[in-house]
Amino acid sequence: MKCLYFEMTSGVSGDMAVAALLALRENREFLLEKISSFQLEGFHIDVRDEQRNGISGKIFVVHMTDEHSHPRNYGDIQHLIGSSSLDEREKTLSLTIFRHLAEAESKVHGVPIEKVHFHEVGAIDSIIDIVSFSVLYVNLGVGSASASRYHFGRGNTTSMHGVIPVPAPATVEITRGLPVKGTDIEHELTTPTGAAIIKSTARSYGPLPSGIVMNTGTGFGTRKTGGFNALRVFELEQTPGGFLTAVQTVTVIEVTIDDSTPEEVSFLQERLFSEGALDVFFTPIYMKKNRPAFNITILCSPERFEQCANTVLRESSTFGIRYQHYRRKTLERRTQQVLTKYGTISMKIGMLDGNVIKSAPEYEDMREAAHRHRVPLQRIVEEVRKTFPFPPSEH
Repeated sequence: MKCLYFEMTSGVSGDMAVAALLALRENREFLLEKISSFQLEGFHIDVRDEQRNGISGKIFVVHMTDEHSHPRNYGDIQHLIGSSSLDEREKTLSLTIFRHLAEAESKVHGVPIEKVHFHEVGAIDSIIDIVSFSVLYVNLGVGSASASRYHFGRGNTTSMHGVIPVPAPATVEITRGLPVKGTDIEHELTTPTGAAIIKSTARSYGPLPSGIVMNTGTGFGTRKTGGFNALRVFELEQTPGGFLTAVQTVTVIEVTIDDSTPEEVSFLQERLFSEGALDVFFTPIYMKKNRPAFNITILCSPERFEQCANTVLRESSTFGIRYQHYRRKTLERRTQQVLTKYGTISMKIGMLDGNVIKSAPEYEDMREAAHRHRVPLQRIVEEVRKTFPFPPSEH
């Protein structure tokens, strides 16, 4: 399986990420054709080769021909991307990146997400950076991505709101719960847009994973001082033993409730899943005064912690929560479609060190097939197992 690794030792910005993917795979004409169909005016794109410290790479610059671009809110961005001619995967990744930015700006400025007005990230050049990255990333067709830790500079920088500290508050918010490293470089190494791009694609963080290096690309930032200022990306063919999909950080939230009805905690579970929780389960317990109660356990990624925690505090009767960050190891997963006489059923396949050790049919697919054909669920299970015997490698 092909995967990407982002080496962020010099930081990351939107233009650096785009330039790195263009250096990895020469897709300039494809990108320009995609962008030309986007409903934006007042800019032109410059892609050129550059060499720094004897290393060749690309630089990507959006030149503004109209300096009077107005700030856009989150709804404007959603409409702009949603109504574009991008394909669904490109739209989804673009909107995911903007969602991370909007959530960070909402937290930093203390306003609801729908009232967030983008300035720097809502400008045309930042929109083009995000959409361009999404187009190039999706076109690569890689299975997953990982990254090094985020590197931060120090000092101050100037924004639309005035002078702010480095790293910018939005950058800090986006990288909450993720590995970072400070440096003595007095420049903004990691920008909010760059941080949101990596957060939207990287599934794990750490050193370069095991694999065969198929290609590399270097994307330079426009600033030529304060270090190398480049993002390097590796395209790898993953080999057994790599950590890329195996080791992750997960946040576990717990709360005990003795004054809510089963209907209320069931509704809470629905809301938590809609906020991106990985799992939610209830354990019956007895609390003080021998009261029957629920111990509610929520598993989520660190970047979804704030959303899930706030949902519990807002939607339940509790006055507080407890939480911890854990490391977890999971099997590498892939999905295979199995054609049965009851229709197509998705199979989850688990692999360890390159070997298939487990498989399981997707319940929702089987449930829908059982309803459609009016047969017992067990008959669907039997048919899937007959069509796709375990282990799959012997099929």
